[in-house]
Amino acid sequence: MELENFYFKMALKTEPILDDTTLRDGIQMPGLAVGPKDAAKLAQLLSEAGVERIEIFHYQKPDKKAAELIQKMNLDLRVAGWCRAVKEDIDSAVQCGFREVGISHPVSDIHFQAKWPDKTRD
Repeated sequence: MELENFYFKMALKTEPILDDTTLRDGIQMPGLAVGPKDAAKLAQLLSEAGVERIEIFHYQKPDKKAAELIQKMNLDLRVAGWCRAVKEDIDSAVQCGFREVGISHPVSDIHFQAKWPDKTRD
């Protein structure tokens, strides 16, 4: 059996969703500055395009303002904050009023040792 035929005949146990990271990952591009109003416009366009969930940063004042504007728009999508696995990031997400967050935490030995060279898995 060819791989394409096998893959497309597999039943999914869940419905996939469209999740966009432009306002989290995309805005990290060097030289790019996205203000709160532009971020809100991007969120509106993503909603109109059928995106079901967006992830946004909330570390700096402009990011927090963008999060506030986007949530007030009541778009037809879910808005998620994105956190490192540190208390301050999670506290910030709570203060921003996110109903869901993504928490980034290294799991590979290489990432773990790079982030915490003085710690062990134990």
